[in-house]
Amino acid sequence: MAVVYGTSQKVDRLAAGEFAIRKAKNKTAYEIAGLSYDTKFDLRNRVELPWNDSFFAISPSPTHGQTPKLGSLHIGMMRALEAAAKAIR
Repeated sequence: MAVVYGTSQKVDRLAAGEFAIRKAKNKTAYEIAGLSYDTKFDLRNRVELPWNDSFFAISPSPTHGQTPKLGSLHIGMMRALEAAAKAIR
């Protein structure tokens, strides 16, 4: 499973390889992602993690069901994701 770094800091300043999900700009994508704050993701800071309980355990208060997944990337964010990926190639 590939995981990229995300932060709620300096969301208005995007570098090459970054894209942001902001509640005010795309509420549906924000909600589907399961975010609590506007967040930017850095595709340059990527790690491969094994799909196991050490990294992906079910939350003690599973508001998103009995899976460790918090949210998903909305199809409306694909252009931003693709542009960020292209910027680092």
